[in-house]
Amino acid sequence: MYAVIRTGGKQYRVEPGQRLRIDRLPGAEGDRIDFPDVLLLGEGEETEIGTPTVADARVVAEILTQGRDKKVLVFKYKNKIRYRRLIGHRQRSTTVAIQEIVGPDGRSWGPPVKAQERAGSETDATDTADAPDADADGAVEAPAGEAAPDPQATREED
Repeated sequence: MYAVIRTGGKQYRVEPGQRLRIDRLPGAEGDRIDFPDVLLLGEGEETEIGTPTVADARVVAEILTQGRDKKVLVFKYKNKIRYRRLIGHRQRSTTVAIQEIVGPDGRSWGPPVKAQERAGSETDATDTADAPDADADGAVEAPAGEAAPDPQATREED
């Protein structure tokens, strides 16, 4: 399921679970916001196009961060009259995570379910027993009776 939304004078194609950086929106980190300007809904071969928006459809998102983009330099120059101006600008932006898309009939599409979540979070104790032990540094201990691997030996020579 995907949707095309309009915000900040731009259009974005979004899917549940997607992270998106858009122009600054009011709100604090963790707030939920709705995008009511849904221009198009699509699922597989089906597409519903709005005139200009799809009635009663909306996209629900959560604000992850409020910040600013990288600096853009604006240089003004006029030939032969010694006029030069260098100005920097950082656009304010909001990073959002798309939570769900709600269609006009009330159906809701959330983020895709991972295979681990479908099977359950049960882990097999034999999987962890056979794995080598690692300490806090991430270094792997050698089994009893064997020498520890030398990390420098695996590096390629320049």
